[in-house]
Amino acid sequence: MSAQQSQERKPIYLIAPVLATLIIIALAYALSAKTINTTGIIVSGDLNLEVYEDDKTTILELIDWGELRPGQVKVYYAWFRTNTTHISWNHDAPSYLNLDLVVETSPNLWQKHVPNSNVTLNKEWTHIYFELTVLPNPTPGDFSFNIIISAM
Repeated sequence: MSAQQSQERKPIYLIAPVLATLIIIALAYALSAKTINTTGIIVSGDLNLEVYEDDKTTILELIDWGELRPGQVKVYYAWFRTNTTHISWNHDAPSYLNLDLVVETSPNLWQKHVPNSNVTLNKEWTHIYFELTVLPNPTPGDFSFNIIISAM
C-alpha cells in the first residue's frame, strides 16, 4: 500500500466512530422521548346522568391519566348515576389511543362497550371503568380529549 492510499483512508477511520456515537445518541433520545402525559375530560350530555368518582360522592369532571408509555394500559374506575336505562358514549382521543368503557352488569361481571354503542344500565348506580391503551408509536407530548356520555 502506498503512502498516498494510507493517507486517503485515515479520514474514514476517524469518521466511523464519530458517526456510530451520533447514531447511538440519537437512538437513546428517540427511545426516551416516548412519554405521554394525558388528560381526559368527562362531559355529561344529559341532566339525567351524573358521573362520580369511585367514592360515589365527588362528581367526576377530570381524569388525569398521568404519565403513560407505548403499550401501557391504565384503568380509571367511576360510577354512573342515572334514572335512565340506556346511555351512549363517545370520545375524541387521538388515534394512537384506544379507549373502552367497561360496565359492571352484575357483581364481578364486566362488559366492554365500544364507542357509539348503546349501553344498558340495570340500576340507579352502575360501577364502570375506562380502559385506556397506548398503541405503538404514539406522538409524544401532552394532550387532552373528551369523553362524552349521554343518557338516551
